[in-house]
Amino acid sequence: MANRTVQFRGFGLGTSPTTVTATYNGSQIFSGEIPTLTSPVPGADLGRVPTMFTMELPMDVYGNVPMTIISQGNPITACQIWANYCNVCIFDTLTFISSGADGYLGIYRPYPPNSSTTPMDARINVTIGGVPQTVSSEQRGNLLGTWWWSASSTVEIAYDLCITAGRE
Repeated sequence: MANRTVQFRGFGLGTSPTTVTATYNGSQIFSGEIPTLTSPVPGADLGRVPTMFTMELPMDVYGNVPMTIISQGNPITACQIWANYCNVCIFDTLTFISSGADGYLGIYRPYPPNSSTTPMDARINVTIGGVPQTVSSEQRGNLLGTWWWSASSTVEIAYDLCITAGRE
């Protein structure tokens, strides 16, 4: 069974290097420099959001797992969380296929996909600096993907990562 690669997309904001430390289920998975931008990426321009760091997960991992990200040096914005080997629904037949090794989609893909009542947000129970965060229905509007969260340097972003098992 192959592993999946999970891409944590986001960036530091400023002109000097930004270092982050990330934990997954209490274990450090990354510590190092991430891409730093001098101006924020527009929310609609997903292709311009760099990958901060990656990790490998077994194909059968699913559920909600605690994570933290903390930055040193600059504020950060944590954006999408993509993975390969995602479930892709073929609507005509209501069957699923794999996105494959090179197809990266949101790591959390509930069924039914794209339901107006299912925001498909890969982060739940978000806190920034220990303060619980929420997204109102007015803020979310019709946006169904993973919400972007920003935090100042040395302030921890903590959340439960929602994972849908992969499909080889």
